Amino acid sequence: YLPPAPPQVPYGYGGYPSPGPPAYTAFMGPIRFSGGWIKWAYFACVTLMGMCIVAGVVFNDQGQGEPWAGDYGSYELRDWGSMMLGFAALLWVVRLIFGAVWLYSAWSSIPYEYRTISPGQAVGMNFVPIYNLYWVFKSNVGLTSALDYALAGSGSMRQSSRGAAILACVMQVIPYANLFIAPFTWIFHMFSVDSARKELCERL
Repeated sequence: YLPPAPPQVPYGYGGYPSPGPPAYTAFMGPIRFSGGWIKWAYFACVTLMGMCIVAGVVFNDQGQGEPWAGDYGSYELRDWGSMMLGFAALLWVVRLIFGAVWLYSAWSSIPYEYRTISPGQAVGMNFVPIYNLYWVFKSNVGLTSALDYALAGSGSMRQSSRGAAILACVMQVIPYANLFIAPFTWIFHMFSVDSARKELCERL
């Protein structure tokens, strides 16, 4: 399948050449939409994590008591609170795994000739200390650029939300915001990208 030349769009594509009639090559394999369930699993992890944190704080607070008055509280409540916070920490790790799997899946759905990085590279470089502060933008904002360019090449005027990607990345590199705000901004980014890449895969 040889896609048509992408139409002109109102803005540039970052590291991509301006839309025009480049020399296209045939796709090296079938491109399909996959991993749509991952964002829902991520959303479930974030929701459960928030509920566990709230429950853990409440249980710990209720179990403290007032030692100065001879009330040493409830060890059982404090144990439940610690267990809830521990489960929240586990969900934090699980959500990162789902995020990495989603990113790999998203880049895999971009046709080969529109990729600037490979799916494995997009995920792997995010584990490099310090450098990942830059790479989180490269792998996610770059994903929206590649997706927009591929959509234009397929004849669609649809665009993914670069703003959602930039906001999620900015929240990710800000201390404390990456703990309490970033998990939710990533959800909006995932839904935006999945909606756009589903249309791309349907067109291809």
